[in-house]
Amino acid sequence: MLKEQRPAIPEAIKRSIRQKCGFGCVACGVPFFHYDHVVQHSLVQEHSEDNLTLLCPNHHQAKTSGLLPVEKIIKAIASPYNKNRTHSAGHTLFAAGSKGRIILGSVEFTFDFTRYPNPEGFATFAVNGTALIGMEHEDGNFLLYFYGADESGRDLFIIEQGELVVSTEAWDYEVKGRRFVVRRRSLPGLSGQVVLDLTKLDSGFRVTTGLVLHQGRGLRIKRDRIIVLPQNSTIRDIGFKDCYAGISVGIPKVGFISID
Repeated sequence: MLKEQRPAIPEAIKRSIRQKCGFGCVACGVPFFHYDHVVQHSLVQEHSEDNLTLLCPNHHQAKTSGLLPVEKIIKAIASPYNKNRTHSAGHTLFAAGSKGRIILGSVEFTFDFTRYPNPEGFATFAVNGTALIGMEHEDGNFLLYFYGADESGRDLFIIEQGELVVSTEAWDYEVKGRRFVVRRRSLPGLSGQVVLDLTKLDSGFRVTTGLVLHQGRGLRIKRDRIIVLPQNSTIRDIGFKDCYAGISVGIPKVGFISID
């Protein structure tokens, strides 16, 4: 006889739990998490908001194995680690290899560090000489950079030197395996509008929806193109290979393609 399948947690409940927990583990704030039933689902047989929380893989395993008392989790739920902070705790996004890859919409940037060693890595997008998207290469590891913003220029999703942090002021932030999604509030009853959709790759990342803003200039990323702001110049279906620098607006950085 097949084991009865547990019903999925409703999406609305999962979103409410993410918001209550500040988009991270209630114990340590890491923005990479599992949904945990404080009292085992096998005992309660339901998905209740009062009995659900977020735990990072380490704390989830510790609770499951009995190393982390339920009382500690209940105490953390009363005052989640991230709730009184502007940003979550950090989570390292591991990337390794010799060929870095960043895909923005339909535009791909690749760099072979075995052919062109460069400790400074490569920057795909910069504003006034400040790199906002790119990566460094250190001891065979990639240190990723990405500053995802909302329309006001507030950074909601930051990867800096390979460490991810999320703004607790976002409306919603969700982790789906390698995929990270940030939403803003839309009409009542709807799931919200996606403002960032980023997928971690083995040697970089892919962004299909996103916005990067700095000093009034930036880059809007759509699935089939990227749009340079404020010029509204569109770039699509091209690749940059083994370029130390990519696209720049404002005061150009040496080696960048400048659009101004």
